[in-house]
Amino acid sequence: HVPSQGELVPETVYNVLNHALDECGLDPLPSDAGQEAAAVVKDLELPIRRPTLCAGCGHRAAFFAIRKARPKAIFTLNLGAVDTCLDMGAAITMASGFYHAYSQDREEQPIVATIGDSTFFHSGPAGLLNAVYNDARFVLVILDNQTTAMTGMQPTPATGFKADGSKGRAIPLERIVAGCGIDFIETVDPYDVKKMIRLVKKGAEYTQAPEGGIAVIIARHPCLIAYREEAIPEKIRVTVTEDCSACNLCIERFECPALYHDEASGRVAVNHMLCSGCGVCIQVCPEGAIVTENIE
Repeated sequence: HVPSQGELVPETVYNVLNHALDECGLDPLPSDAGQEAAAVVKDLELPIRRPTLCAGCGHRAAFFAIRKARPKAIFTLNLGAVDTCLDMGAAITMASGFYHAYSQDREEQPIVATIGDSTFFHSGPAGLLNAVYNDARFVLVILDNQTTAMTGMQPTPATGFKADGSKGRAIPLERIVAGCGIDFIETVDPYDVKKMIRLVKKGAEYTQAPEGGIAVIIARHPCLIAYREEAIPEKIRVTVTEDCSACNLCIERFECPALYHDEASGRVAVNHMLCSGCGVCIQVCPEGAIVTENIE
């Protein structure tokens, strides 16, 4: 009875429950229960928020670096620059298809595919093998947060332990990627934004070289929820100085939920209740207005 598309809004949940109650021979919910639930939610006046990543997520730093390095690329599954969105693993196969579609017309089109580490284990190798075999050329960034954050923090094959906590045989991402026939394999911590920008550019050059191919970059940083201590061992408290020009690049392009436009000051400010203390925004600000706060 649960619909295969759309959102599970109160009215939908109401109908699902009534179907289930009917099959069990039980009395249905009151006829106004669905409308009542919807009214309660509406009266809360909750702020409308777009889907986003946690403050301090390494994926955000990786996406920012990718866009800076290849601003005119086609992005298959990418925060803030989604050109395609199909299913798990489609980033690789669609990137391969785009390459061949453009190359047959002799057009050079930069393409950057991104895929999570758990999704890559799930459905990435087959598409990557096919892309290598057919000589596709694109940059693939594997966003490795060392867990399956999307569905509940289940371990990936790279962690070395199973879902029940028992020990498993760890399978490093690098070995799988190399086994798919990839020669360009680089690993970087996306918190180092400048280094990752250089690496994406280096990978792009490799894709265009006659002897080149697909360039794979593993952007590895632990998930803040699954690895609280390891993800940010030394927290940085940041503040915004008067040098801020309110360009809002940190809000609109970097998209950290801990940064917001403060109407009173007319510039960006930090919500320290949401800030994780990663300090990546210091590297992002073009004015150098985000700095480490001096605490005396």
